[in-house]
Amino acid sequence: MFRFVFGVALSLWMSLAQPAFGAVPSGSIEDSTTGGFADKIKMGFFGWAYGNGLGKWDGRRAKHDGTDGDPVEVLSQISVMYPSNLGMDFVVMPQFKVRPLLTTPEKGPFEIVDPTIGLVGTVYKTGGFSWWARFDNALPLSSGSRKDGMILNPGAVNSVAYRFPSSSWELQAVIVPSFAVHDNGDLKSFLYTSPRVNYILDDSWTLFGIMEAATETKRAAGLFNFNSAGATSVGAGFKYSFSSLYVQPFINVYPFGRVNDASTYLGMFFGGDIL
Repeated sequence: MFRFVFGVALSLWMSLAQPAFGAVPSGSIEDSTTGGFADKIKMGFFGWAYGNGLGKWDGRRAKHDGTDGDPVEVLSQISVMYPSNLGMDFVVMPQFKVRPLLTTPEKGPFEIVDPTIGLVGTVYKTGGFSWWARFDNALPLSSGSRKDGMILNPGAVNSVAYRFPSSSWELQAVIVPSFAVHDNGDLKSFLYTSPRVNYILDDSWTLFGIMEAATETKRAAGLFNFNSAGATSVGAGFKYSFSSLYVQPFINVYPFGRVNDASTYLGMFFGGDIL
């Protein structure tokens, strides 16, 4: 219960920052064990946020050109997992956003995001190589998805990593493709990519560098006719793990935009096991 309260408190505290395109929590295979149904349930908490410009504290997300962005928000996810005989866990994941600093008529202080359902776990692991993934489908339960006529939204969160033998260095890539199907037959796709370099000091501390980019297609324009969904960002920071939880703050810039105090911002990933 303490971990759950901590997770919710951390999510609300991180509401002082704003979310990125996306990120990925760590995961593992949960083997089926003896015991009752409730004994096999696992729960995880994960979220991400990015602050507004360090020199432009106006409650709006930093943009690559220094202009006003959408209100600062934090996205949080609760993963409820149950072991399967497929080598991965069944997972149901409620999601929500909080906007504590600024709201607009279109974006209020709290928003329920479409929950997802699917499978999660380690797909493959050998030596220093590992592939963790979540394969799921977003359920069109939010007002925005219903208004858009979305009926299916399958996607996959992939984290591929390689830890060099007898070394603290690790290379990682997070790749998140998805596409949506609408009730009139229109399709729309999205792709997030994030190469990362990790330097693992010990079980508690890791230094890392990160790059993030995302692209999408316009509705009914074809699944691979991508156009920019946001500017590429790069950052560096550290990850601190404690008591099955972690916080991962970092500083971000837009290297191909206007680099100044209005477009430089702090971000954070956070999460861990809560049950």
